Amino acid sequence: MINIHDGGEPFRVYCDMDTEGGGWTVFQRREDGSMNFYRNWATYKAGFGNVNSEHWLGNDNIHRLTSDGHFELRVDMSTFEGESAYAHYGNFRIGDEGSNYKLICGNYSGNAGKDLLSHIIIIFILGDSLTGHNNLQFSTFDQDHDTSASSCSVSLKAAWWYGGCHSSNLNGLYLGGTTDQNAKGVVWGNWKGHYYSLKTTEMKIQTCSMLKQLFKDYPQDCTDLLERNSEATSGAYMINIRDGGKPFRVYCDMDTDGGGWTVFQTREDGSMGFYRNWAAYKAGFGNVNGEHWLGNDNIYRLTSDGHFELNMSTFEGRSAYTHYDNFRIGDERSNYKLTFGTYSGNAGRVFS
Repeated sequence: MINIHDGGEPFRVYCDMDTEGGGWTVFQRREDGSMNFYRNWATYKAGFGNVNSEHWLGNDNIHRLTSDGHFELRVDMSTFEGESAYAHYGNFRIGDEGSNYKLICGNYSGNAGKDLLSHIIIIFILGDSLTGHNNLQFSTFDQDHDTSASSCSVSLKAAWWYGGCHSSNLNGLYLGGTTDQNAKGVVWGNWKGHYYSLKTTEMKIQTCSMLKQLFKDYPQDCTDLLERNSEATSGAYMINIRDGGKPFRVYCDMDTDGGGWTVFQTREDGSMGFYRNWAAYKAGFGNVNGEHWLGNDNIYRLTSDGHFELNMSTFEGRSAYTHYDNFRIGDERSNYKLTFGTYSGNAGRVFS
């Protein structure tokens, strides 16, 4: 969920944190033809589909995302033959409904259309199939704003920023590659032409960059957090281990033995079932503020080296602890093999 702080409601988006350094908010995806993109004005205004698969985020939301500032647009595309290409535009935005969601896009760069002949790159066609739509209004079958004498949306069974009619048509019919239907497919004309319907497309804008920066700012573990902020208190925090994996939430114990402990297991009241399968222990379960297992994958990421302390309390209120240095577990290929060093404590050895 994101909240733009413009007085509107928060809404759900898909953030691509892998492509070109990450930080991209996806507003359109085609991947398997499961979603009908021949929709009316109201549906394109509100958005449709599932952000984890085929969808259009909604013209109102795209306007809200792009109205305040200058944004980059990236279009990633692939064919049924395994080829891929991208196009990149600066200064992308769309207007509000009063402008009929007018398209504004800036300079193009990318590789969607370079011809390879005898290993020489010929750049007669740069692959720019959107600049020709710049300053055009959005059209659907029930609201025609194109420059053609007839309705492009009706004839093509799609919705887009049409002129008369297009050099790109990423909301077109999903026709599965080479087709005899001119311009009706999922088309990026200056790459594969108007008789080829692409397999996948993603249109995304650089607005999750704040989230990307936030990820960079997360501590690597609870010790790192304590070193950054000596006043940090016990509680749940996001950490980012800088190993290429995703950040995740942990409970940081800032009270025990000087603080800075990253908790990966808590038992306290029997509220959580710990009789789980391999997949559950791999991924983790429970709530880090209560009973939980952090997940073997995450524990492996955390413990390439370090130490571990286990605190226990009895129903009679007595407490005890065990301490092992050089604690770590292996990756899944080792079946999360346990390794530990020297013991100290007053609870007796639990590992031997």
